[in-house]
Amino acid sequence: MTPPADRRIQRELSAAIRSGWHMVDLVTAIPNPGDSTVTRLFGEVVVIVRSREDGDLYAYRCQRKPRGEPQLVECAVRYEMIFVRLRPAQRPQEASDARELAGLPGALDRAGR
Repeated sequence: MTPPADRRIQRELSAAIRSGWHMVDLVTAIPNPGDSTVTRLFGEVVVIVRSREDGDLYAYRCQRKPRGEPQLVECAVRYEMIFVRLRPAQRPQEASDARELAGLPGALDRAGR
């Protein structure tokens, strides 16, 4: 994928990457409620799911069996790109809340809205 040419967008994406956010896919990869995709970040399996109830995106770090169930991690959408940070999310409804994301200039859109 080619990064956007706009300098403001490039600065914002650079700040996001420095803050621990990683672009994992485009929103178009998960178009419908109930759809999901799987990716690896630093050797950890991460599943991104579009909720059937509200259409928001949620990311889960898949733990190995001895460690337990998948852990909800921070997920956000900006410029039609899905970003994940491997930090535990506080609560599902706040997982993508732009006002809670530290280190990102400007507000991230909640699940592309």
